[in-house]
Amino acid sequence: MVIAAIVAGGSGTRMKSAVPKQFLKLGGETILGRTLSVFLASPEIEKILIGAPSEYLKETGQIVSEQCERLHTKKPVIVTAGGENRNETLRNLCEAAFSNFGAAPEDIFVTHDAVRPFVTEQMILESVRSMETARVSTVAIPTTDTLLYCGGQSEVTKVPDRSRYFRAQTPQTARLGDLRDVLAAMTFEERSASTDLCGLFAGKGIRSMIIPGSEKNIKITGPNDLRVAEALLLTESEQDGR
Repeated sequence: MVIAAIVAGGSGTRMKSAVPKQFLKLGGETILGRTLSVFLASPEIEKILIGAPSEYLKETGQIVSEQCERLHTKKPVIVTAGGENRNETLRNLCEAAFSNFGAAPEDIFVTHDAVRPFVTEQMILESVRSMETARVSTVAIPTTDTLLYCGGQSEVTKVPDRSRYFRAQTPQTARLGDLRDVLAAMTFEERSASTDLCGLFAGKGIRSMIIPGSEKNIKITGPNDLRVAEALLLTESEQDGR
């Protein structure tokens, strides 16, 4: 079984919005709705889980209903409450996969940030295929900026070779049992400190496979990101109209 786990538990603090960023509108649709639609349309994904803020479960359910109706799909989607941070939300989603879908440890778990609405079906396809040879994979893009390492507050002590560095995106994918076990073996503090699956698995000595991402696959966390997303959407619309 291939299950998508959409992490939508953010509060919107950096967006400086009263509404969590995943529920803001982008081109007339919520950001979460746009992200969900890609996973609903993907033939690779069999079932979907969404971890949302507990006070927004009803709104999330409405978005699910609207997107399923628009795409004429009956693909199973379960909405559950998120946790205190990203990895606590992932723990909740892992347990929901077992309890709601009767999932098995070997099932594939495709995790994705709700606020990355420009994910593509090709990224999802390659993420699923990566599980044929890898234990964990991440969509990522090469770093184009020069990186500076500061040993003190503002003193540059090292300039790494940027050709060896990538910027992690999502989807990030693993076997459900592997992810559950890695999360369970960590303390709450360790889970709070780690920001993605690569970090979680690296702490256990497990290397991640990189899948080509896209500069368009941005994470919308602040007002400027939303403006960039609106520009990308406008560009896509103009290209489709040609």
